[in-house]
Amino acid sequence: MILDLATYPCSKGSALTCDFTWSNSGGQSTTLGGNPHYQLTLTNSATVQIDLDSKVDNFLYLLDSSGSILSSNNNSWPGKDARIVLSLATGTYEVVAATSRNRKSGSFTLTVKTGDLGAL
Repeated sequence: MILDLATYPCSKGSALTCDFTWSNSGGQSTTLGGNPHYQLTLTNSATVQIDLDSKVDNFLYLLDSSGSILSSNNNSWPGKDARIVLSLATGTYEVVAATSRNRKSGSFTLTVKTGDLGAL
């Protein structure tokens, strides 16, 4: 199942921030159950920053519309958190929130920012 971030009840300000949970995660996999998938649709080309924040050691994937991995990350910013920053064309993408090991449970926050990210 893929949740559409545009319709999910998330906090929308300068960034889209959503709180979710893992229950019996699928480890570092884009296909195993337990790793939630989220649809991200861009109506214009943009630089996108996606952050995955959790006390659980996590792994973040960005897939194209055919399911191929465009980018992945583990532990790139403070703690055990993951971040992807990438320039993307108009289109639909899939964000996969995974964990570094199988069968993990816990909460996480997914944040998506688009636009001028020059301060990174």
